[in-house]
Amino acid sequence: MKKSAIALAVAAALAASAAAQAETTFYGRAALAVTYQDIKKVREDINSPDDIINFFNDGIWDIRNAGSRWGVRGSEDLGNGLSAIYHIETNINASEYNGNGDGQTGRLAWVGLQGGFGAVKIGAQWTPFYNALGATDIFNEANWFDKYNGPFRQNNSILYETPSSITAFKGEAMLVMNGADPASDGIDVYDIGASGNFGPVYVGAAYRSEEGQPGVLNGDPGTKDNNMWGITASFDIAGASIAALYTDYDSYGIFDLDGVEQGGNSWYVTGQYTFGNNILKAGWGQASLDGRGLGDTDEWAIGIQHNLSKRTRVWIEYQDDDGNGGFVSDDGRFVFQDESLLSIGLRHDF
Repeated sequence: MKKSAIALAVAAALAASAAAQAETTFYGRAALAVTYQDIKKVREDINSPDDIINFFNDGIWDIRNAGSRWGVRGSEDLGNGLSAIYHIETNINASEYNGNGDGQTGRLAWVGLQGGFGAVKIGAQWTPFYNALGATDIFNEANWFDKYNGPFRQNNSILYETPSSITAFKGEAMLVMNGADPASDGIDVYDIGASGNFGPVYVGAAYRSEEGQPGVLNGDPGTKDNNMWGITASFDIAGASIAALYTDYDSYGIFDLDGVEQGGNSWYVTGQYTFGNNILKAGWGQASLDGRGLGDTDEWAIGIQHNLSKRTRVWIEYQDDDGNGGFVSDDGRFVFQDESLLSIGLRHDF
């Protein structure tokens, strides 16, 4: 009798201990694509801004990594409605083998606390700007970066998100503090986003302010301040979905060429239709760079995705980018780019 009672007590203690342990999930993605790409670039010469350098890359066949990654995430119940949460994720360059491990780069690395108040997370994580505005990000390989002006992930950040019990609404606020940056005076970035799901309708809005960001113009270092905002909406009906995005940004400081404030705006519309295991996708957008009279960058993309299972897919996508509008590179030069890309890919999630 005593032995049975002791055994039950030990079993109960072990069960309670196991319940208190962190729940950890290992996951990942292997995704590769065979691509055919044509590129034309016209870039200002850094030593002589009135001159340009032409780059032509015609008919490039390549096997490209298409977002392969692995990661772990989990939580631990701390009692009284409080949980510890964490997420670590790393890129994998699946198209190349590198014995030194240089093909892996970090994506996410954060830890936080979650409860009835919401969640607080510290580390490298997704930005509120992207979380609110990512509705038009539907393609596997076709380049969406030209029409989305904000960052996807952010280092050195602390983020608050509203409680998950507020089912129709999600709000996030992020501060970035990078004391290792000599141009930093403490808090470098303010990033807020809000979104809501109302039946078949999704809406999102975000604002981001970057202060004292390092920049280089014609070899001279300096700092710049950037402000950006955006709105998005999507609508789902009978297997079809359409989404639209508009973003606007301004840049002050080192890139104020000849007293002209730099900035721009962009818009993008995507649609997809699901029938059986297939998804048809299409997108069209335009970006404008203010201050230099550079015109517009037009882009369109189409694709079809076939789901072999819930975790495995294949796709064919084509993108054409008429880059007469151009963009500003990190060294302060203007780059004009025309690009077309054909992608045939395979992805498996685990």
